[in-house]
Amino acid sequence: MNRNEKLRNTKWVLVMAVAAIGGAPLFGAGPAPAPGTPAGAQPMAAAGDNNMNAKDTNAKPIDAAHMVFRTWSKLKGDNIYSVTDDKKLGDIADVLISRGSGRIDYLVVKTDTTLGLGGKLVLVPYNELTLKDGDRHEYRYDATQDHFKNMPEFTAQGWQDIGKPNAGAGSKTLAEALARQGARERHDRFANRVDTGQKATTIEGKITEINHSWNGNTDEVVVTIQDDAGKKQEVNLGPAWFALGGEFPPQRGERVKVTTLKTTGGDATMVASTFSIGGHDVRYREDTGKAAWANADEAAISPARHVLATEIAGKEVDTKGSRCGKVDDLIIERSSGYVAFLSIDPDQNFMGIGDTKRLVPFGVVNARHDGKVSLDATKEMVLASSPYPKTLDDLRTEDFRTKAYSGFQVRPQSFMAREHMNPGQNK
Repeated sequence: MNRNEKLRNTKWVLVMAVAAIGGAPLFGAGPAPAPGTPAGAQPMAAAGDNNMNAKDTNAKPIDAAHMVFRTWSKLKGDNIYSVTDDKKLGDIADVLISRGSGRIDYLVVKTDTTLGLGGKLVLVPYNELTLKDGDRHEYRYDATQDHFKNMPEFTAQGWQDIGKPNAGAGSKTLAEALARQGARERHDRFANRVDTGQKATTIEGKITEINHSWNGNTDEVVVTIQDDAGKKQEVNLGPAWFALGGEFPPQRGERVKVTTLKTTGGDATMVASTFSIGGHDVRYREDTGKAAWANADEAAISPARHVLATEIAGKEVDTKGSRCGKVDDLIIERSSGYVAFLSIDPDQNFMGIGDTKRLVPFGVVNARHDGKVSLDATKEMVLASSPYPKTLDDLRTEDFRTKAYSGFQVRPQSFMAREHMNPGQNK
């Protein structure tokens, strides 16, 4: 099996390891994000887990001067060096992206080779990396070459052996970390509060807003539906990776029919049971109130929580049922570790000749489990959006970034530095 086949096959093991549409909505003004929370992005996970994206309570927004934007095509193949002895550990082969938010949780790294021979794929937690600003743009990781080479291999065949006694150094720690993250992101905070004694209610109308709410474990999607009488009601769908990664994600302006259940308690909420959109039914909860994403067997859940960059790059793009070109590249803000934009090569001119590549905020991107990429936007929005900049440094300027987001009617995203990233202090 060649390297590309291995990377493609990792899709099936992400359930073992493992868009957001935040900010102002398309058809009305939505609430502002919580202070310090990236608009349209999932906050980092709870503290105390060394192999996770642990929440840094001292994290502050990165100022524009120290944002580091880089395309996936340029990032791929970049080097990882040891903090300990400055020796090369390997090259970036892929990245694991949280499907609902664009947050990079892990780098998939090919260990260093000799004359192109040897090496294997391993997972490196993004939150444990140090970013070194400078001409080489390399990441650093606190491990020696020997330790790095002994890390468990990231392959479809061997992944299930992680954590076993003979699986290699660090495998148990990594397996436990992955399990903790999975448990947190599958947690249903309404598990014991769904009032099944009340009759389910049905709401029919148009989606006017899609917002996000951080529940302490994961990012939840809350949709606002306006019925034919003009009444607006909010319905909690569940985790962003589940709600936005399916084949039929919610989109602003779409007409829907939602069966809802109510929860008990001081913050009583309507939660979705079934969600009908475009003639398709999506099951979020059973009639008993049990969440479809809370299954203890993560392999039985679809979609998987993560998607690889190589599963997005080059894919055809759909905008509300219309083909709109393909993904040319991903643009990553590296200090925060979030995918900020997709570069789209649109179907603009005959045979694509002279097409201008356009920027699309990740907040309107649905990286679906069926391998397709759809946008919560119209083709006209894409064709009128900001062109790919002459230099990625242009993305640091407030005017450019504001324009890039406003065309899709979402707020500009803030970026929070990761735990070990110190932008502006390590040049």
